[in-house]
Amino acid sequence: MVKLAQLSVFFATALGAIGDVYTVVDVYDASTILDKVTFFTGTDPTHGLVDYVTETVAISTGLVYDADNVTYFRVDNTTELWGTNRPSVRWTSDAAYNDGLFIFDIAHMPFGCGTWPALWLLGSGQTWPYAGEIDIIEGVNTQAKNSQTLHTQPGCNYTAAELTQTGTLTFGDCNSANDANSNEGCGVTNPSNLSYGASFNSIRGGVYATEWSNAGINIWFFPRGSIPSDITSDSPDPSGWGVPSSNWPFGTTCEASFFSDMQIVLDTTFCGDWAGNVYGNGDSCLGGTGQAACDWFVQHSPSEFSEAYWAINSLKVYGSSNSTTTPATATARATTTTSVAATATSTAYTFPSGQYWGNDCTYTGGDITNLQTTGALCGSACESFSGCEYFVWTELNGGTCWLKDYSTSGPIAADTGVCGYLNPASPNYGFSDATTLQWANGCAWTGLLVSNSTSHPDGSVCGGECLSLTECTHFQFNVTASTCDFFDSSAAGPVYQPNGMCGFTTPNSPIATATTANTIAATTTSSSTAATSTGYTFSSGQYWGTYCTYTGGDITNLQTTGALCGPACEAFAGCDYFVWTDLNGGTCWLKDYSTTGPIVANTGVCGYLNPASPNYGFSDATTLQWANDCAWTGSLVSNSTSHPDGSLCGGECLSLTECTHFQFNVTASTCDFFDSSAVGPVYQANGMCGFTTPNPAVV
Repeated sequence: MVKLAQLSVFFATALGAIGDVYTVVDVYDASTILDKVTFFTGTDPTHGLVDYVTETVAISTGLVYDADNVTYFRVDNTTELWGTNRPSVRWTSDAAYNDGLFIFDIAHMPFGCGTWPALWLLGSGQTWPYAGEIDIIEGVNTQAKNSQTLHTQPGCNYTAAELTQTGTLTFGDCNSANDANSNEGCGVTNPSNLSYGASFNSIRGGVYATEWSNAGINIWFFPRGSIPSDITSDSPDPSGWGVPSSNWPFGTTCEASFFSDMQIVLDTTFCGDWAGNVYGNGDSCLGGTGQAACDWFVQHSPSEFSEAYWAINSLKVYGSSNSTTTPATATARATTTTSVAATATSTAYTFPSGQYWGNDCTYTGGDITNLQTTGALCGSACESFSGCEYFVWTELNGGTCWLKDYSTSGPIAADTGVCGYLNPASPNYGFSDATTLQWANGCAWTGLLVSNSTSHPDGSVCGGECLSLTECTHFQFNVTASTCDFFDSSAAGPVYQPNGMCGFTTPNSPIATATTANTIAATTTSSSTAATSTGYTFSSGQYWGTYCTYTGGDITNLQTTGALCGPACEAFAGCDYFVWTDLNGGTCWLKDYSTTGPIVANTGVCGYLNPASPNYGFSDATTLQWANDCAWTGSLVSNSTSHPDGSLCGGECLSLTECTHFQFNVTASTCDFFDSSAVGPVYQANGMCGFTTPNPAVV
């Protein structure tokens, strides 16, 4: 309960100068919002299973539209995915603010298993989180109440006793720099059961009001039907709204200077660092617990995301007589890390002679993976990672380095960051200058085939066959299938393909050759050249086969040859299974223990490391069999809580009529019980699972 003494202090200081009049300085609604925001299309910094699309793609695919003066931002809810991420939207306001009253009128918010929506203010101009972050609406999966959180640099701490608020403080240290406190921030749980998710949507949402002044930060939530008249009349007066749900005063415990140049951000991601880690723990989400279960659900349950959308009535920003807030253009982020080559003085993206990197630039496409590190180490990371030729670093999420292959394009100017390439960076395709044909080694095209012809020992006849086909303008030799592949003028590329050959007919569009002096020779050989396995029968001593695939368990993918897919898996932490197809010039998927298969596929190579899957080591007891590092998937019969370990789970399962399978959930410290429909086991680090005998044995 809020004490009277706290109330007097709160109303005297936390609300700023009583009587200040707030007036509108910026409005984001159906008529203006798309003109005032920029869509983010980079890799999700929270490692979600999401593909953030461009504004053009979002509009053309129906992820963004307006109706009846409401703007909708949806996620894809029609496509079942295999090894790819679910399309969604993330945008940032072009304007940045330095105080003000932010009134967000939301009619509907994303909700459901696997989702992680957020509407927040993000500080710019400094490495995250040194300009601060204010999470106004945020939650995961089937969460019932909204989470409101600050993220700051070190030196911002609160205790429940000093906060005048109706919400519950969940953690008091706001420091999230360098992954401090696992980036938890100082969070407050909103007390209202209507503040988030299904309940919020059932009442057509409401208004979140955030006041940010030199006195502190306060957040109020007003359900639809309880919105103060001064808000609906565009004359908001926070002094009459009562105690906020969240109250973070500035002073000795947290400095006002920790927050600056804040931009509005809206997004919906899936799984990732929060939603994935807690998936299936204490909720009704299907498929088990943890990241792998979350990823599988998101990829293969598109219809479950029909409620995963934002419906925005308006986002309004107000300034007062003491306010510095104006709809100013966002400040460019500053790069603060040491550059890869400290003595270089390159500016923009002009690489000086002898240097292969520059500031304020980026490359697009060709992503292999990303990692959190400093700008000084990004180039070195690229050198040590198989297939990496280009790299981009930004200060996003404390410092993120993207590793890229030959298919990247650029460089192009960017407001911040470092980009560069290895030397030599791109192959000299060396297209011949023949009268009717031009061709080169080590390359391939991407696009739709016109046709192909089979059983060629090399690519020597591909060009001549292309000339005989009416539609053919581009040709390549597919070294994996020993075929000549033919494309029309829509072919894109070339992209690097070791041992490949590609070309085009003249006078069709000439191809710009790379400027690098050295041709990169393809010297790789198959990791298992003697294997003769067919179908997906792995011959004795061999751990790969053709015409097969695995499903689920994706870690990442990269463009490479089939011969290098297995070695790439060996070199990548956590990889135990791999799948290669000739998609996009050759794509290798790296997978963890949670994968299933193999199953027959029309093309491709699949395999596993040895040993590929954990030896679950099920004990051979009379009434129970159990093993470590495993879990089941399926619908729970029941569970019991607060167990320090899994030693009691088997016995409790025997006492339940329906229970045939049991597991210890290490995250929630619960025993989970399943009936005979349980599927698995799947790998779960530090877990334990088992079954009762004589129930069906587990292979």
